[in-house]
Amino acid sequence: MIENLAWSPNGERLSFTSTAYSDGIRHVSSYIVDDDGQNLVQLDTYDRSIIWSPLENKIGMVSDYSFVVQDLSQNEVSELINLPEHGSWIMDNVRWSPDGKYIAYRVQEIRSGEYIEFPNSSVHVFSIDNSDDYQLTDMAKSYDNIAWSPNSSRIAFTKCEEDQCGIYTANIYSMSVVEIAHYPGVEVSQLNWRPSIILNPSIIPPTSTPIASWNLLPIPPLYDDFESNDIDNDKWGEGWGASVAGSSGYYSYKQDNGVLEIKSNGTIQSEDFGLPLTGARSISQIQAFEARLKISRGSQGFAFVKIQISADLDTYDWYTQCRLGGSLQKQPTFICDIAKSLGGYGIVYQTDAVSINFDQWYVVRIEIQPDSGAVQYYLDGNLLSTYVPDDVDELTQENVWFYPNIGAWVSNGSITAYVDNVRITEMK
Repeated sequence: MIENLAWSPNGERLSFTSTAYSDGIRHVSSYIVDDDGQNLVQLDTYDRSIIWSPLENKIGMVSDYSFVVQDLSQNEVSELINLPEHGSWIMDNVRWSPDGKYIAYRVQEIRSGEYIEFPNSSVHVFSIDNSDDYQLTDMAKSYDNIAWSPNSSRIAFTKCEEDQCGIYTANIYSMSVVEIAHYPGVEVSQLNWRPSIILNPSIIPPTSTPIASWNLLPIPPLYDDFESNDIDNDKWGEGWGASVAGSSGYYSYKQDNGVLEIKSNGTIQSEDFGLPLTGARSISQIQAFEARLKISRGSQGFAFVKIQISADLDTYDWYTQCRLGGSLQKQPTFICDIAKSLGGYGIVYQTDAVSINFDQWYVVRIEIQPDSGAVQYYLDGNLLSTYVPDDVDELTQENVWFYPNIGAWVSNGSITAYVDNVRITEMK
């Protein structure tokens, strides 16, 4: 019997399994063959099923307890995943991410000689680059139907028990799990992503679990270049805290000609506007926040466009920001500062002002050192200032969460400003 036909990513080869029985014993063999029927190769898979790597000349071989990768060009085999408790757990639902960097799979409880209708299970992601395993869900009943998003930043899966099923997504960078649909009395199977889907779900907090250590995956370096008219889901899994085409009441904002335009709706007495990046990040993840900013000569009064990183500490709120603008009857300037909310926000540090020009792009960057807590400010790649806050011990704790955002502020005036190439990157 021939089963499990699958094309290679380039469409030039097929893999399949052949099952035969001899004296009541089942024998499974796996093969690869060219699309013209030539070069049939039997693989030493030992009853493993095969999945193709999306980008390379490699295949993955899956058994109940392990995942092995074979490099077809060099005929080298390496084991990536091996479950520690053979006989109590099995792995299945193995899916390779479209970018080839991660393996998603399910770990499921088994009991010898006993059928379990809704077995305990959990959803995992394995990072091929650093050989770390991440458990995205708690151990519960009963996860299934794992499917990667096209940009490899999220996975979808179902969770069913007794007479109800839910559909969930998990962001592999922030580790947040989201329920997007709930179906009482319905069995759900075979999830498929549509590339343009945009969701607005409620967040379910992640939970710690006993099988894998709780880690955070690396943040992708480019957040948004505003080339598309929608949230840049090809760059990031979560998107902005609001759609980047709409209005906040005092401001309108839209993507146009590959940039984000922020424009006040008439003259504003005093209003702060921020467009946050969805999801909190630890200090080891935030590292450096960067964007290209430009303020138009048509802006009036006191106004600026900014990037900002805020944090919620135990006893007060904290933020640092860099901004272009100022009193626009004069020469606009570039300034960065740090403020705390101690009975109202107060500035505790500010850089010297640097004169800038209207209608000119500037690359603005804030870096926070994960070890020392030192904050550094850059303009067009040049380091302007370094400051070590007096609350370093609090800022450098891994349980402190940072929230980057872009935005504008106006007092007795109006603003037209532009943002492009928003990035979270490693430090220089």
